[in-house]
Amino acid sequence: MLQPMYTMNGFNWLDRRGAEGLGFVRTLRTLLTNNLLQILPDLRVLANNHWDKLLDETESVDGEL
Repeated sequence: MLQPMYTMNGFNWLDRRGAEGLGFVRTLRTLLTNNLLQILPDLRVLANNHWDKLLDETESVDGEL
């Protein structure tokens, strides 16, 4: 689910020890997954606020968006 090819718009890096990008792999696999339950509620609020703002800026046509 949290693989970079799905979550980072197709961006991928080498997954070998000593290869560049090991810090990113550790972050996504360990820190992000361990803290997902704390991140999701705030992320949901931010996403909802962003969508509300986008909908408010959208012009309606014949009473529909």
